Amino acid sequence: MDIFQKVKELNLPIGSYVVFGGGPMSARGIKEAHDIDILTTPEIYEKFKKEGWEEKTASSGSNFLIKDDYELFRDWNFSFANYNPDPQKVIAEADIIDGVAFASLDEVRRWKSAFAREKDLVDIKLIDDFLAKQL
Repeated sequence: MDIFQKVKELNLPIGSYVVFGGGPMSARGIKEAHDIDILTTPEIYEKFKKEGWEEKTASSGSNFLIKDDYELFRDWNFSFANYNPDPQKVIAEADIIDGVAFASLDEVRRWKSAFAREKDLVDIKLIDDFLAKQL
């Protein structure tokens, strides 16, 4: 999946969203993403909801929209894992890569550390190895 092309197809203005989940790792060639998780402003969320995207409830209790490979969130609230970042801050601190806003690897690492599932620990190692090569 070409994550850059897929996100660009949504025509989201910079400052209104950030690609989260595995997307930031995919954008940097660390691993392949299988879907595209996007944290959006409430306005963008409501726009896509009105366009007929299906609304579901996540295990965290938060609602999200889903269509094809995309999942849109208004928050990235995982209080059960002690991780609940300010969406506006995560969006504002996005790394812009090839015209697409991605969560920083530091933010992805914080999220994965809070969850600490087996797959998250593998991803943390991949992130650490990638960042070590950048020095």
